[in-house]
Amino acid sequence: MPLDHLLRHGDITTKNCPSPLKRDAGKGTNWTWDQFKNKVSEYLNVLGNGGSISTILKVGSTGQDVTDLQKKLKVTGFVDCVYYDISNFVDGQFGANTEKSVKYLQEAAGITVDGIYGPKSEKALNEFYNKAKKSNLNFTVKTFLNNAKTIAKQNKTNNFIYGNAPCLPSVYPKAKMTSCDRYVDQVLYLSGMTDIGNRRIDGLVSYLKDHKAVKIDNKANLKAGDIVLSNNGGHVFILGNPKENNTYERYDSGSVDRIQLKNNYKNYTEQPFIEPIDDFYCAYRLPFAPEARTILKQGDSGNDVKDVQTKVIKCGYFCGDDGADGIYGQNTTKAIKLFQKDHDLDADGIYGPLTKAKLDNIYAKVKNFDKPQSHQAYA
Repeated sequence: MPLDHLLRHGDITTKNCPSPLKRDAGKGTNWTWDQFKNKVSEYLNVLGNGGSISTILKVGSTGQDVTDLQKKLKVTGFVDCVYYDISNFVDGQFGANTEKSVKYLQEAAGITVDGIYGPKSEKALNEFYNKAKKSNLNFTVKTFLNNAKTIAKQNKTNNFIYGNAPCLPSVYPKAKMTSCDRYVDQVLYLSGMTDIGNRRIDGLVSYLKDHKAVKIDNKANLKAGDIVLSNNGGHVFILGNPKENNTYERYDSGSVDRIQLKNNYKNYTEQPFIEPIDDFYCAYRLPFAPEARTILKQGDSGNDVKDVQTKVIKCGYFCGDDGADGIYGQNTTKAIKLFQKDHDLDADGIYGPLTKAKLDNIYAKVKNFDKPQSHQAYA
């Protein structure tokens, strides 16, 4: 709304109301009316940017609005990387640490960096926060560990800037390195579980709990893919497969030497590290998607079987009157045997890696055809 549309009752009638804001004839513009218009303009700007009139917060502000702001900053990871005593960050008081976190948010969002939480900062934080709440658990342990290795390789080759929150390039362009907690969250980000990948340890733990991760208190129960906390909960890493002599594969971050494998760090050339867990604190296990089975045979059932049947039928082989029913019965076994025979494979009726590779190759040629093809054409 243009401010010249904002009129007092006395501007359009002969009445003198509201009297405190009435034009004072002979003395120029009444200062109270100008002040009122300026305040209206300020609120309109806030509301026009998706904010609310209560969200202009700065050093010295207190109360529930500050508490809510701090909680969101904590979830999205905009808390100073060197402010390690983060447990008391949410206190409802807008102090130096909150101001610094707001500045990190503003710099990441590309808006004016002044440490004052206004409408543009609120809009930016809400966008980051909504991304941080994203959840996609449709990935396997194998995918998770492959992503852990990918992020470790990126960290090894990036230039090192430490102590700026957030510590990852996807959110904070100046950052070239992830700390241990940002490293784990970046792996979650790459796996599609979150659009942020930027949480400190306690924010990371809260996120894992919110997404049905199971807490593991006994080191003997650890499995590959577990997110492990050590050093009394002050360090976090991703666990790989167990090795000999009570050692484990560890996908990890931490010191510059450790991350970038400098100074011939323990003779490693790449991650994972093979190390014990001497200072185990606890761990969290995500509800990963089940790994696809690589060998199927008569008696098996499920979506993996149904997928194979669908491909075999499309290639012109008969799996029975029920079609792709997800049950590996006699008809499916016969279809696989015939497929194997046609392609010079051992005709044992068992769907293994060689049969899979050949079937995928043939299926790629016929999948877009309207009707199943005669299998003789591809024998």
